Amino acid sequence: MTMRFLKGKYVTWACALLTGWMTQCVSGSVTPHFLAGCEPDYPPYCMVTSDGQASGFSVELLRASLKAMGHEVTFKTGPWPYLKQELSDGRIRVLPLVGRTPEREAVYDFTFPYLTMHGVIVIRNDTTGIQSPADLEGKRVAVLRGDNAEEFLHRVKLGAVIVPRPSFETALCELADGKHDAVVIQKLLAFQLMQKKGLKNLRTVGSPLKEFIQNFCFAVKKGDKDLLADLNEGLAIVMADGTFRALYAKWFTELKELGRTKTRIVIGGDANCPPYEFLDQNNQPAGFNVDLTRAIARHMELSVDIRLGSWDLIRKGLESGDIDVVQSMFYSAERDQAYDFSAPHTPQQYVIATRKGSPELSGMENLTGKTILVMAGDIMEDLARSKGYGTQLVTAVSQEEALRLLALGKHDCALVAKVPALYWIKKNGWHNLRVPSHPVLAAEYCYAVRSGNQSLLAQFSEGLAAAKETGDYRKIQSKWLTPYDPAGFNFRTVVAYLLAVALPLLFLLGIVLLWSRSLQRKVSERTRELHEEMSGHKRADERAQAALAETQRLLKDADSSRRALLSVIEDQKIAEDRLRNSEEKFRSLYDSMKEGVALHQLLYDSAGHAVDYVIESVNPAYETLVGLKASDVTGQKASTVYGKQPAPYLDVYAGVVESGKPVRFEILFEPIKKSF
Repeated sequence: MTMRFLKGKYVTWACALLTGWMTQCVSGSVTPHFLAGCEPDYPPYCMVTSDGQASGFSVELLRASLKAMGHEVTFKTGPWPYLKQELSDGRIRVLPLVGRTPEREAVYDFTFPYLTMHGVIVIRNDTTGIQSPADLEGKRVAVLRGDNAEEFLHRVKLGAVIVPRPSFETALCELADGKHDAVVIQKLLAFQLMQKKGLKNLRTVGSPLKEFIQNFCFAVKKGDKDLLADLNEGLAIVMADGTFRALYAKWFTELKELGRTKTRIVIGGDANCPPYEFLDQNNQPAGFNVDLTRAIARHMELSVDIRLGSWDLIRKGLESGDIDVVQSMFYSAERDQAYDFSAPHTPQQYVIATRKGSPELSGMENLTGKTILVMAGDIMEDLARSKGYGTQLVTAVSQEEALRLLALGKHDCALVAKVPALYWIKKNGWHNLRVPSHPVLAAEYCYAVRSGNQSLLAQFSEGLAAAKETGDYRKIQSKWLTPYDPAGFNFRTVVAYLLAVALPLLFLLGIVLLWSRSLQRKVSERTRELHEEMSGHKRADERAQAALAETQRLLKDADSSRRALLSVIEDQKIAEDRLRNSEEKFRSLYDSMKEGVALHQLLYDSAGHAVDYVIESVNPAYETLVGLKASDVTGQKASTVYGKQPAPYLDVYAGVVESGKPVRFEILFEPIKKSF
């Protein structure tokens, strides 16, 4: 057992079992050197440079993790199936990039995952009918031989014809040439290889594959526990000290930007909801939501295809995957089960439109016994059904059609959005219709995606924030919505407001003038009185000036003291932050290191003699090596835990605390009958 003691209130005890594997770590021996494997064609994780050197994110991460533990590494390159066998046979010690799967658990031991990535389906631009894994049945799907993608396809049994290829680069090139129907591959790898080979006719399709998740780890041969422990500890160190973040930024930032623009995103919306979204006279998408989507696409460098149609079909397209994003969906608890929503971007009010001459309906509670027009699939249909009015509903293909039927005298009312209703009534001259000012529902448009597609939604949320920050949102709003803003003024309204404000102001102005003249007379009289008094108060004024000067001096001194105090507080905050960071790094190492560590506090009698020590804390390795649980020993006296009086090595511990000199020795630890 190796003992290490630190001078001070606490004593730290570190232990490691003396087994044969430690011989290469004995003080004075050569730095341990390991042989690792590296694939030549799996960018940006593992690859080989033009001068034959191993490179990539995972290669550099492995090198940094081993260096943190005092080890060195050399890389042997080769194709993936060859490297897997080399590790299994023990000819190499570690692989830097292995996706952890149930199939591989029996062959390798894995570190904790350092990166989690999703797979995607890649097809040609002209391919139709493939949107999800279910569409791969009967299709030729190329994968890397022995890769997670091949294991995934065998596991889920989709009925696809699996075509193993020697590399993903080969698989994608053959897909571009029409030899396969699709490739299943890790997403960022696909983007990099498509860029590298200039494959312009390929695209990713659908959402990331939920069941094809790659938890990337370092892998060692089954049973190589000692190297695995070093790798886990080294990986924890580089994650804590910022090395991992620096490597991630180096290898992935530019690639993620490429991924954003590689795939054309299909945006859906209502073709008949002006001024928000509609088809213009040239049958092209137009309106507030359309311009907003294009602004977001510019900010985020996205390639979008805006498709407007009947609302019911647009919703079905989103559910089937033919549409990636809907730009104008209202949030509701029911819809939240099937879709994910961005932050709201545009408010909208719904009203109960009626014909003039009929009673005005101010709330949903007034709809009992009425026949109600509503657009199919609209949020107002959902609301009306939830209120129990389902049997009274008459669905129309659009809000314009609902208003047209109402204007023709059919049915009692229509549940419509206020601004589009005003637009259609004005355009079609339906002067017999009435749109109330009081809304029955205040909702807000959101961007919506299928549930789980958070990465795409995050891009639109980020772009929406950018559009608002840069002023684009305000410009688009002014262009499309100002004519329908109920707060807008016409000339008569302006005159009325001016008269309402100006007349009271004129009246007040007259009163102020009269009061001002009276005040001037009083001020003049008071000024004369003060002039007479001032001659007798000159000395008092001098004393007041002296007091003022003294007060200013005291205030200046107080300000200096305040600044000094703030400086002390700031220094204290910096010191606290540094201490907190130091404690976090210590805790990370303390919990992950393979040596057992116990923190002891010495106890003294009234004469100042050490009589026992309390076990303040132990790490997980202590529990494994010593065989005692932390919950059983923490806070307990050592004499109680080990059943020995006095407590084991009490004199040695007390001597180290007093002298500050470390002590190392080998022992048979009697209380638990183990040699250390």
